Amino acid sequence: ELAYNREYRTYNVEFEGAKFSVASHGVGGPGCAICFEELIKCGAKVIMRLGTAGSLRPDTIKQGDLIVTTGSGAEDGVSQYLVPAGFPCVADPALCIAMRDTAKSLGYERVHFGITLASAVFYPSPAVEQTLASNAAAGAIGVEMENSALFAVASIRGIRAAAVSTVDGCPL
Repeated sequence: ELAYNREYRTYNVEFEGAKFSVASHGVGGPGCAICFEELIKCGAKVIMRLGTAGSLRPDTIKQGDLIVTTGSGAEDGVSQYLVPAGFPCVADPALCIAMRDTAKSLGYERVHFGITLASAVFYPSPAVEQTLASNAAAGAIGVEMENSALFAVASIRGIRAAAVSTVDGCPL
């Protein structure tokens, strides 16, 4: 273990000859943005986030499937303070392909590419349900809480980033 403070726990790891760090960041955009900024200050050039998401396509994206987020809608409570309104929060395309290919090589058959919505709210309300439905109608395939913050930080700091999420349910 390299460091541990609150929800942030960081390890340096070596696996099959590759050296990298693993860090936890807790739930939500603001806290994870702090984690990503500090990882970059420590020298991170690539951040690959593993997390969870809810499906906005319950007919085709089921619990246990993987979503590789290509871009994330910024309703997380922090991204709009990092990048201008309307600025796209997008993942590194080559890293997205690498995540998909790695998942397939590990036996995951159900891997989906698409846009997710990063929400600041975990439990639904009528307003949240309307936001989720309108984002799904616009083409979003999942909802999570951190990816737009990751992609915004990566963009302004000039690093590469991508995210893959295990689907753990459907909020619609």
